[in-house]
Amino acid sequence: MNKSQPSSVSRITLDPHMPLGSVMLSNRAASEKLGLLNPPKQLLGKGAFGAAYEIELGDKSVLKFTRDPTEATACSVLKGRYDKRIVDIHGIWVIVDTHRPGLRGWYAVHRGYMTPMSKKDAQLVDMLFDIYNDMSLDLKLPKPSHRAMADKWRGYLREDLAASGMETRQSLERGMLLLTQISAAVQAMYSMGIDWEDIHSGNLMRREDGTLAVADVGWGFMHDDTSVHVPPFTVEEVERHIASMQQGRKAAP
Repeated sequence: MNKSQPSSVSRITLDPHMPLGSVMLSNRAASEKLGLLNPPKQLLGKGAFGAAYEIELGDKSVLKFTRDPTEATACSVLKGRYDKRIVDIHGIWVIVDTHRPGLRGWYAVHRGYMTPMSKKDAQLVDMLFDIYNDMSLDLKLPKPSHRAMADKWRGYLREDLAASGMETRQSLERGMLLLTQISAAVQAMYSMGIDWEDIHSGNLMRREDGTLAVADVGWGFMHDDTSVHVPPFTVEEVERHIASMQQGRKAAP
């Protein structure tokens, strides 16, 4: 897998591809090894590029099927490089039989489980990022050395809160705190070589300790040249992954 570049949402969504149902059926043995035994009951959600399922593999986690190549590349880079501000990527595989001429291929990702933000926090996040459509903003802005720009963000958010009837000091301060946390998460992604731009409340969740983290690493691209190997989604590779995770848990203090 080589360096990924941004692709349009419409292209990823509309490009010819194998239906997810067929993909899951033809890879049922590997999926079941990971704990996906009843997809309808284990479904967490569907998006434009795939679907995510809750699985139990030692701990509660997520198995996601995606056809976004930027997500696959980001997951490959993030695998095993755990940071509290980014969802844990445990495993990534290419579903070989879906990568055919003229078709957009599928990938499988095993990642950590997190809980959604509260409705109020989600509303504040979406307000913040509706202010600017340019997702290439420098999210170091809330830091003290960028006080003037942080004040500008504060002013825009205050206007948005007033227009929606939500203007309170508590909401304003909460929104700015969320902005600071999102800034830290985006910078953590960048430090690992990923320009992540898909900033909205559905892609940000919380760990058990309350840390706000990037939950979906798709729709980003590598700002450095990179080449990574992604193994095939087979029973053998999944068994190696499970054994590796079990060994890691035994070695943990």
